[in-house]
Amino acid sequence: MGDEYVTRDPWLNDVAVSAVTGLVLTLPVVAARVATPSGVLAGAFFTAWMSYQGGAPTLVAFACLVVFGSLSSRAGRARKEVLGVAQEGGGRRAFKHVLANAGPAATALFFGLLFPQFHDASVAAACGALAGTLSDTVSGEIGMLVSSPPRLLLIGPIVRRGTDGGMTYVGVMAGVVTAALVALAVTPWNLRWVSVFAAGVMGTLSDSVLGATIERRRLIGNEGVNFVSGALAAATAWSLES
Repeated sequence: MGDEYVTRDPWLNDVAVSAVTGLVLTLPVVAARVATPSGVLAGAFFTAWMSYQGGAPTLVAFACLVVFGSLSSRAGRARKEVLGVAQEGGGRRAFKHVLANAGPAATALFFGLLFPQFHDASVAAACGALAGTLSDTVSGEIGMLVSSPPRLLLIGPIVRRGTDGGMTYVGVMAGVVTAALVALAVTPWNLRWVSVFAAGVMGTLSDSVLGATIERRRLIGNEGVNFVSGALAAATAWSLES
């Protein structure tokens, strides 16, 4: 990110500011009822950690995930319920969802704490992981609303909506656009746009591949797939930024 950006970042490495930020930013989540109590507590913790170790760009990417991920999950909910593909629990995020979605970014920042010489790369990796998770969420949620049926990994046979690994062209494009927008949102902090964008695309594509292979064989659950795909997105951004 460069020293000039670090010194201007009021959130970075400030325990008090990060703690207050974690508490304040959970208030809209509570008001909107988009998370369970355990999800709210996990969200507050991860927000504070990302504020402290990642600073403003990571907070922006995390805010994008929370806001636009929740909106896309609620979009067309009545139709999704009729089709039987609506998210359980009214789309409210519990602890396991927050851990799966924010865990890779938080882990990347932890490596940045252990190895300060890679701090900038760890921030890019965290933003990339969040971009990947959001891109996958938007891709899946929007894809379930289009009239054309999904295909297995986009080029395979037609599958029913909600099938692990099922993809639509509209959903993929929605994910790609989402990745581009998140990447654009964090570039003011001197992160490379292509790093976060590529990570976002990696996140949504790898989630579908993992869903079509190991998740369909019940070797790993949905939260596990989300965590692994987020980790792959983080690794993509880290390798391009470092």
